[in-house]
Amino acid sequence: MKFKVAILSSMVLIDAAQLEAILNIVSDCETSNDEWVGDGKGPNGSSYLPLIRKFSIDKVNLTPIMDDTIETLRLATKLHDEAKSSR
Repeated sequence: MKFKVAILSSMVLIDAAQLEAILNIVSDCETSNDEWVGDGKGPNGSSYLPLIRKFSIDKVNLTPIMDDTIETLRLATKLHDEAKSSR
């Protein structure tokens, strides 16, 4: 089993050991987010306030994916790529 998780705008498949390593790294990180504060109530007349907060690993969105599903998707990808290259 692997876990599907978004990293740098890509969905990656990682195993439990890789997931643990990533979570150990990001648990000490901060996030930069813009929070809605109301029309024109932010800096320079914007509606958002830029905030720095500690990253919460509780917000990590994981999707488990079984090994047989991964193998099926690998085969489908291979067949798709072969069909595409033969055109």
